[in-house]
Amino acid sequence: MVETEALLSLAGHVLEREGQPGACLSLVIATDELVVELNHRYTGRREPTDVLAFPAGPGDEVAAVPEEEGYLGDVVISYPQALRQAGDYANSVQEELELLTVHGILHLLGYDHEEEMERQRMWQRQEELLRGFRSQAHRR
Repeated sequence: MVETEALLSLAGHVLEREGQPGACLSLVIATDELVVELNHRYTGRREPTDVLAFPAGPGDEVAAVPEEEGYLGDVVISYPQALRQAGDYANSVQEELELLTVHGILHLLGYDHEEEMERQRMWQRQEELLRGFRSQAHRR
């Protein structure tokens, strides 16, 4: 089961910590089939992936509301892939969905992992954000 409220709360936490408290985005938990279709359409790769991020911008047909000010874009997560990865990494499915949510939002905010230095920076920030969110949620 997906704890939707927790994911939405996490998204707000990430946006606030990244200096974007008024920004909004869409978060979609999808099937492998949809993710493969989107991955093929927008990257040319016909393969499953765990998360896709589509930053909003001029002429962007993916973003649901590209003309809205403060709209960052769309994060699409494959639930079946998150389920597989949770088993591979000994996480709960919810923990994997949280990680992928943070990862996708960081992509919308301009983080990348094409080069090693960028990857280290992004992974470190993901861990900081998740740790902060989980310790905050634990205190409630």
